[in-house]
Amino acid sequence: MRAADHVIAVSEHIAEQAVQLGVTRERISVIRSGVDTERFQPRDKQAARRRLDIPQDRPLVLFVGNLEPRKQLDVLLRAMGCVRERSPDPLLLVVGTGASAGAMDQTVQLLRLTSDLDLTNTVRFVGSVDDEHLLDYYAAADVFALPSSSEAQGIVALEAMACGLPVVATAVGGLLGTIQDGETGFLVRSGDVAQLSERLIDVLGNRQRSEAIGAAARRAVEHEFAWPRAVEATIGVYREVLERRQRRVTSPGAQVPTGGSGRIQIGAES
Repeated sequence: MRAADHVIAVSEHIAEQAVQLGVTRERISVIRSGVDTERFQPRDKQAARRRLDIPQDRPLVLFVGNLEPRKQLDVLLRAMGCVRERSPDPLLLVVGTGASAGAMDQTVQLLRLTSDLDLTNTVRFVGSVDDEHLLDYYAAADVFALPSSSEAQGIVALEAMACGLPVVATAVGGLLGTIQDGETGFLVRSGDVAQLSERLIDVLGNRQRSEAIGAAARRAVEHEFAWPRAVEATIGVYREVLERRQRRVTSPGAQVPTGGSGRIQIGAES
């Protein structure tokens, strides 16, 4: 990465990590990952719930992602135990599977914890779903939860926001630049079961505010994270790097490098 002409980072958090690895800050551009706002957009909740066979009035929390330790699903499960005490018959849908060699062990541990917490009627592990069905899950949910201990940016949070969902996520990594706490979502301390459960309860219990937060989240994604914006910014970086290389090559006394490919190298960190 240090040999690259330029580095593109998806968040300030990743840019800082690149600097720690020896990349000078002036060679780093932060371009946040984009999301397809035409595909991910608010849809008919009632229709989605009918297709998924979920009661219309059941409070629904959604998680989408790999079932790996850094996602801290154990924290979310414990939080749901608290939510159940104060919200009528809530449901957590966990969409995704493990992505590592120990994925099966991790899944077994989560299933065991679900049973130990007496949450078998509160939590449903859906597994993997195709892209079309994923849209139904976003549409059916009341709130999206992302309790990770680390995230470069959190694409699933952006997808949920684009679908008009209020997001409750941990204040870590790129999520700090994705969600404006109290405006386009809510940020909680990593590993804090009590704070996570309180936020989920607040969102589920205040439909008017949660809808306003979801609408603000959608507007934020359209303005800051839509694909055309990310594409335009990326093209701009390539153009700038090419022009800078061209100026070096054509300046008086410049020597054209030999022994290498002469190609521009741009590293993308996510």
